[in-house]
Formats: sequence, structure tokens, C-alpha cells
Amino acid sequence: MRLAREKLLEAQYFLQRMRENSSDRDAFKYNLSAFLSAARSVRWYLHREHENKPNFKQWWNSKEQWAGLKKDQNLSDITDPVRAANVFFDMTRNLTIHERSVRPRAKVDVEMTAQSTVIPSMEYVVIRADGTRDRGEANDPDPPAVHKRADTEPIVEWRWYFEGLPPVVEENDVITLSEEHLGRLKALLYECEGRFAS
Repeated sequence: MRLAREKLLEAQYFLQRMRENSSDRDAFKYNLSAFLSAARSVRWYLHREHENKPNFKQWWNSKEQWAGLKKDQNLSDITDPVRAANVFFDMTRNLTIHERSVRPRAKVDVEMTAQSTVIPSMEYVVIRADGTRDRGEANDPDPPAVHKRADTEPIVEWRWYFEGLPPVVEENDVITLSEEHLGRLKALLYECEGRFAS
């Protein structure tokens, strides 16, 4: 198996681990870091495997959506959302290797339902003209039957978000953005292999 394809499968593996471990901060971060590294390696190996084939360099250079930052260019200067996302993934991967670990932020949604029973009743005070007071209580003669039902287990959903996402990239959670990135890598790999198969 070619190394570029193997790295693509490796990236898919770590993406699946991120889905499975979204509620475990450390496991999610470690799998995200491994995903970023494997995903970046797909293009590196793809180039290495095909660079000496006729017309490869011209084809490779035509892939503007994969072009990195130009000299004196900032990520926020990129107006194409696909290219901005690709550059962001590369920069995030470089950051995790050379400077610090990846630090996504979590959003946790919790949903839980519980049942309660309301029994209608009323307390009243009657004040007469002579100033005397009578207190009383009125209850529903037939209160509703109380059916015991267990409360549902809470449903907890973890979503992780990147910090510093380029403004032109739609704000989505890490898994969604990683799925999209992996899809673009897969399309690039298949196109390359289709054109430059040995």
C-alpha cells in the first residue's frame, strides 16, 4: 500500500477515536493531535510518491486550495474558505508539533427530563366587615393518581471547537471540520492516483 493512502487511513482511524472519546478531554486532544499529523502527512507522501512523474509538478502547483501562506500573508488575509481551512489545519498541526499541544474548547450540552405531579389546592382568608377573619382550605376532591416513573438518564453531548479559526471558515465543531478536511484530502489523493497511477 502506498504511504499516502496509509496515512489517509490513519487519519480516518484517529477521527473515529475522536468521535468515540469526545467526553474525555485528554483522549480527545491526543487523538486530534495524531489526526492533524496523519492528515498533513497524506499530502507530503503523495508529493513524494509522484514528484518524478511527467506533468505532476504542473498539476500539483495548480491546486491553489492547498497552497500555504505566501510571504507576508496572514491567515485572516485568505478569502477562499476551503484554502483558509486547509492552511489552518496545516498551521495547527505545525503548532502542535513545534510549540504546544492543541487546545480546543469544549461545549457540553446536558438534557434530562423529570416528572412531577401537581395537586391543586388553595388556601384562603375571608375578612368580614367587622374585621373577623376565617381561614380555609379547598382541595380537589379527586386528586390525580400519582404514577411513579423514573427520571430519564441525562443525555450529555460534548462538542469541541478550535480557537483562532479563520473568519471565512464557517464555525463548526472540530469533528465536522476534520471530516470535511479528510474528505478534501481523499479527493486530492484519488485525483492524483487517477492521473499518475504507476
